[in-house]
Amino acid sequence: MHLSKFVTRESFAVRIGADGNRKSGTLEDLFPDWGMTERLGIVLSKPYGAIEASLALLAMTPLFYGLVPERATTKPQYPPIFLFHIDRMHGSHIMLDVVPHRYEVLVENDPYAVLTAVKDYGITRLMVPDEHAEHDLSYVERAPLGWTDLRYLRENLRSVYAYGQENGFARSSDIEITSADPRLEESVTQVLRPEESIKVFSDATEESLAKKMIGETSLEDLEALTPIVAERMNEVRAEERARLLADRVGRRNAEGNITQAYRKLSVDDGLSRLVP
Repeated sequence: MHLSKFVTRESFAVRIGADGNRKSGTLEDLFPDWGMTERLGIVLSKPYGAIEASLALLAMTPLFYGLVPERATTKPQYPPIFLFHIDRMHGSHIMLDVVPHRYEVLVENDPYAVLTAVKDYGITRLMVPDEHAEHDLSYVERAPLGWTDLRYLRENLRSVYAYGQENGFARSSDIEITSADPRLEESVTQVLRPEESIKVFSDATEESLAKKMIGETSLEDLEALTPIVAERMNEVRAEERARLLADRVGRRNAEGNITQAYRKLSVDDGLSRLVP
């Protein structure tokens, strides 16, 4: 919940329309008709892939807490964000408030397995890697009772986007978001430097927790999380984390902010890109 302290609507600059002909927009253009029971799901198949959809992920913060401000104060809770790791786990994204840790889900490299996870976790907004190949939806028809899963998702997925898992840019994008506060990128740096998060958790005191305003998180919570984050460091080699961070820093503007662009998909198009 530490993100609720500083991530606001003003943390994002949204532009909509075809590349080269965009106009100013809002977070409602990204996730229209936002409701009480929204759940964001991001599919990833590369190390720390979800950071390339970080601005969509972080947009959950003002939308979720803006709808019910008490979620950040007297009734503290985290936004429901689910990451679907294909074939193997690709690094912890806990410092982007993907909490509790079970919300990062391991799914086998099978499109129907991913589809059923998206359905079973009640996802309403879905992001899939643009780099994934298109798979014919006959895989759903071949699955026992697959037709009911497909019809459910056609009714309940309210937004589906392709995102660029390699560099944050989907091809032929129709919505572009730029961060307007470098603290958003500091959170990404913390994701790619889990050893620093472990130190923060280990050194925390009751006073520091109160200062950071992270809801009802206790020292006991951090004590339980620390070994989980430490173990998950081994999912991605330190050299690869350093490479990803250097690449990310190289794409930031002079103010330390970054731009990402997504392409809106139909439900069927999104479900055709669930695996590489």
